[in-house]
Amino acid sequence: MEEYNLNFPQKDLVINDVDIEERTDTHFILNGPMFDDAANNITVTLDEDIASFACTAFSDNNILWKEDASYVNEGITAGNSDAGVSEEFPSKFEKADESPFNNLPDEIIVNIFSYLKVQDLCKYASPVCHKWRALVKDHSLWHVLDFSNFHNLSSFNLLQVIRRAPLLRKLSLRGRVNLSPVEIAIICESCPRIQELDLGFCSDVTETVLQIIIENCSVLQKINVEGGNYIGKRCLQVMSQSLSLTALNFSHCMTIQNDDVRQLAEHLKIIAINLDGNNFITDSGVFSLVKLQSAHLQELELDGAEITDASLYSISQCMDLQRLGISFCECLTDQSLQYLKNCHNLEHLRLRKGSDFTQAGLSAFFKSGTLAHLRTLNLSECTAINDNVMLDIVQCCGSCLYELVLSWCWNISDMGLVSIMDHCCKLMTLDLLGIDSVLGECLERIPEDLPKLTYLDLRQCNKIVDSIIMDVVRRKPDLKVINPSQKSV
Repeated sequence: MEEYNLNFPQKDLVINDVDIEERTDTHFILNGPMFDDAANNITVTLDEDIASFACTAFSDNNILWKEDASYVNEGITAGNSDAGVSEEFPSKFEKADESPFNNLPDEIIVNIFSYLKVQDLCKYASPVCHKWRALVKDHSLWHVLDFSNFHNLSSFNLLQVIRRAPLLRKLSLRGRVNLSPVEIAIICESCPRIQELDLGFCSDVTETVLQIIIENCSVLQKINVEGGNYIGKRCLQVMSQSLSLTALNFSHCMTIQNDDVRQLAEHLKIIAINLDGNNFITDSGVFSLVKLQSAHLQELELDGAEITDASLYSISQCMDLQRLGISFCECLTDQSLQYLKNCHNLEHLRLRKGSDFTQAGLSAFFKSGTLAHLRTLNLSECTAINDNVMLDIVQCCGSCLYELVLSWCWNISDMGLVSIMDHCCKLMTLDLLGIDSVLGECLERIPEDLPKLTYLDLRQCNKIVDSIIMDVVRRKPDLKVINPSQKSV
């Protein structure tokens, strides 16, 4: 494996405990993760009694990894390597050490552990015995760290965890306040194999921070800097120097313009790019992107407020496009739908606020058969959708859909809901916000006809009576319903 070295003055790397402890005000803003892959995901959580190292604290059974407690709450200090359990359970812990399973070679046990989520390894496997507790810390099991839900984590504590995961592939620091070049430098030094990095809504993603990342994470493929206050031309110039980046999230980086998109497209191989919330991107920016990246582009998210049908013609030349999202389609017409028929590989489609899409145009779009493999579909505020269009949609792709969002499509009636019940057996998420004409009697079919449904949004569907909702939830306990009164059931 190639070694990676930090290419900046060594003095920047000489960080002692005093330097780090001065930054104890560092904390996280509560936000969701960037990465879809939940496998082996480590979520750092804060418990009332203990901030456990990179896993849910063992407060349920009073089991602490005291040797790792140099950064837990006041009153808990680091102990020796044998201090693994509460004094209440020593006999059970020692007895488990004698299990025949532990006669297997460590390599085989670690391979077995690799099939479990790291949260489960830390919370359930680690307390079993001393040997398991040690093996759970094997570097090969720690590939993903997500700090996005951890508030008030100091730099010292963050870096203590990071240094224990040299094989880290995915890291989320989403929402971190006062992210410093020093922290990033140590992360890059400790985890040079990072492939995916989430810095969304971090307040201090600067040119310097990005320069350190690009120079030292030579296998980095995906980066998220959404909401970055300082993401401008110079930052994008730094990112365009990467030899490995293929997926970029610039959502709501408000200063990005057409020329910036062109520069990235000239230097990178872009497979996925998110430009949602950037209303300076016009047809010109889309043309530049597609002209240079049509052979590679698979995922594209746009704000859309300043693009026309001409952009959709250009996008339709991306034959491998699998995901397309446009938040504001007010300037698009049925001609755009006609162009999109050429995108035969679409699996995820979001066309919000398509006020100029007609019933005829939408029906022809779905009757073409090119969207048969859609897995997620969001047509919020496309008010031309009625029961007939709804039938065309579900006959086209209903058997594959697992997410359907129809917020404020108020021309859909109960007949349209029946079509969903008849054809969408794999549906997991259904959003009917603002469809206020439905009575919802067919929703009683959900437990039998939509067995995988776990989320149903019925806000402002005011004609649906509560008794129907309560009966469905009683028969399908795993279903979360946001009812007309905006309360979760």
